[in-house]
Amino acid sequence: ATNTITGPYLGGSLGSGFLLDPVITPDGNTALISNFIDQTVYFVDVTNANNPSVTGSVNVGFFVEDIALTPDGAFALVTDGGGSSPIAVIDVSAQSLIQTLNISPRYAQAVAIAPNGTVLVADASNNQIHILIMNLSTGLLADLVTAVAVGSGPANVSISPDGQTA
Repeated sequence: ATNTITGPYLGGSLGSGFLLDPVITPDGNTALISNFIDQTVYFVDVTNANNPSVTGSVNVGFFVEDIALTPDGAFALVTDGGGSSPIAVIDVSAQSLIQTLNISPRYAQAVAIAPNGTVLVADASNNQIHILIMNLSTGLLADLVTAVAVGSGPANVSISPDGQTA
């Protein structure tokens, strides 16, 4: 069986894989939805709640699960959620992949970004939160190769609205 969603509610197909993490851009106009099996992030225009439509997609080349947006909605960070090491960066307005950063031998299960560009990546396999930095002008990530040990198997990470606490 497939998990294809088509018809009047989305005005197109969101593929045949598992749909997992929807996020909404700060302006409320676009939803980004991860399709795990298809390795794709779909862009859905939600300005008309009664007739949302798929406007594009980006295949990141690995199973996609977690999505985090920069505070201004310019860039999306995407991770697998399983035993995988890459982090994808998508330019939201261009709907294009601009970087894939592999942090192997560490893992990237979930991701969050602070207003200052600090990126936190949950690594359940190694019981750590990794710290990266994003250039908020270009969207490019730099790996600081820094980690904080945490309790057993962090599955997700969030940053407070003030950007000071995770």
